[in-house]
Amino acid sequence: MTGRATASRHDDEPLRIITARQGWRSIDLGEIWRARDLIWLFIKRDLTVRYKQTIFGLLWVVLQPLGLTVVYSIFFGYIARIPSEGVPYPVFVLGGTILWQSFSRGTSEAAVSLVAQQGIVAKIYFPRPIIPLTPVISTFVDCGAMLLLLVGLMLFYGMAPHATILLAPLFAMLAAALAYAIGLWLSALDAIYRDVRYALSFLIQFWYFATPVIYPLSIVPERFRFLFVLNPLTAPIEGFRWAVTGNTTPPDAITIVSSFMITTVLLLGGLVFFRRIERSVVDRI
Repeated sequence: MTGRATASRHDDEPLRIITARQGWRSIDLGEIWRARDLIWLFIKRDLTVRYKQTIFGLLWVVLQPLGLTVVYSIFFGYIARIPSEGVPYPVFVLGGTILWQSFSRGTSEAAVSLVAQQGIVAKIYFPRPIIPLTPVISTFVDCGAMLLLLVGLMLFYGMAPHATILLAPLFAMLAAALAYAIGLWLSALDAIYRDVRYALSFLIQFWYFATPVIYPLSIVPERFRFLFVLNPLTAPIEGFRWAVTGNTTPPDAITIVSSFMITTVLLLGGLVFFRRIERSVVDRI
């Protein structure tokens, strides 16, 4: 009697069918937040591996931007005489290089992260969107050390950090969100077409010269300014430099709103696209 009763009770239970959510409903930011401990674990691993078996260790975080600052200051500041909006050119160029370096490195590492983590992806389930998120966060952690370098350079030139430096993290977060958005799109595409990683290096180089990192936006002819407004990285770069120095020209409201809207569209669209690709990503990579 017990077996029949159990069978009857099971037959009365409703059948539950689980299907993947489609379109915008596939975006589950709560799932990413619940995996924050795993994200932190991945970040610690990335930071440990990055500087493992190096002589200078964390010094490499500041050596590269410092070296670029010296080279750019000689060729663009001293020889080419590019204007720097009233601040010493080394301070000007380092203020833009800090955010650009974090953005370019975070985007590049996020773009190949899905294929790079194929071993763990094929073994266990966890929210896959955190895979391109981890390298973005870990690279922007370096911003703190590079910011100290910038403040030290400002003090060397007799400049004190302005109170607007409190806004610098907001512009850094906007650049990080953009890097994550692009990383979502490219990492999903890289799982299908390996050409993506090779095309990315060209895209990054082109984007660098199309962004006011080593030159101020004020020298761009008026008829081309709208192109820089459409560049979602213009507002973070100019805003970060202005926030730290307090002397350069801040981005206008239109440029900031344009950057925020473009980044938001890319981020939401990237999450949907990534979710669609990840259903068969194990078979593709």
